[in-house]
Amino acid sequence: MRHKILIILFFIAQCSFGQVRDIDLIIIEYDETGEIYKESVKHFDSVAERLDLHFFNKNFIIPYYLPDSFKNENYKSDTLVIWYNENGEKDFVKNWTNTYIYDSLSRVTSFSFSGCLVCSSMPYNYFVSYNDVGQVTRLENTSKNKNVVEILYSDIGEIGELRFYRLDKLIRVVKVNK
Repeated sequence: MRHKILIILFFIAQCSFGQVRDIDLIIIEYDETGEIYKESVKHFDSVAERLDLHFFNKNFIIPYYLPDSFKNENYKSDTLVIWYNENGEKDFVKNWTNTYIYDSLSRVTSFSFSGCLVCSSMPYNYFVSYNDVGQVTRLENTSKNKNVVEILYSDIGEIGELRFYRLDKLIRVVKVNK
């Protein structure tokens, strides 16, 4: 009887973990003329997390920064400003900020960082676009370098492809190899 219980507990424990899988991402780099100059494959063993923007940010550092979540029910049509030093002088040169703007559905529509030139953290200002089901489809950094990330989704709601643009030119595509 104990063996049966142990076997049942073993199977329950196995089923309680998320699905783990190997993933290959195809990375295509483009030159200034729009021609492919490099194509490579990056393999990830035992990926247990969803293929979302945070996965790509963690592994490719693009986009450079993301909010922890794109939705926060605590903020509806609000602007949240977080000062680096809450007790310090409210001065953008000496005390930088992270700012999040939320729409009526509690989604981040813009996030920005005021910058810290002394510590080599450049400012950014991203605008966020969503599709009809609430998935992020575009991140547009309107600061100096004008970076854009377009996000395409698979049938199961995971990211299937990312397209990176700099100054309106396609510079990189990252595709999930099916």
